[in-house]
Amino acid sequence: MINIIVAVDSKMGIADEHGLPWSVEADKKYYRDKIKDSNILMGRGVYDELQEPPSSKKNYVLTHLENLREGFAKIDKIEDIIKNNNDLWVIGGEKVYQQMLDYTDKVYLTRIYGDFKCTKFFPEFENDFYLSSSTDNENEDGTSFRFEIYNRK
Repeated sequence: MINIIVAVDSKMGIADEHGLPWSVEADKKYYRDKIKDSNILMGRGVYDELQEPPSSKKNYVLTHLENLREGFAKIDKIEDIIKNNNDLWVIGGEKVYQQMLDYTDKVYLTRIYGDFKCTKFFPEFENDFYLSSSTDNENEDGTSFRFEIYNRK
């Protein structure tokens, strides 16, 4: 199963030039709990932001870089990971989400309410997925959010 995990603002923004423009501890915990014991796929930008591998299993990076830090494995194209993985979490960024959406079974989306002036966005997906579960709205330090899970139609 291929899952995407993402947090978006009210305009489907996922990041700005500095990374995540919000800090919601409940979302960080949700994210860590979901991916910690799974194979994950990320793009170069996400890799550059990480200090250490986020998963105890395989941490794949879609990149042309030849030398990655310990705990990360390079892949050249998404076809390489799709045919060899049936348990995968896609953690971003924008281009990786775009490329993987057609292969995705579920989208775990944290909806952060507000416009955070993002410059990177999550692609349109709701035509191919349906909302299967949603939490009530929560609030942390003035930021409202909720967790949603979408299944492929």
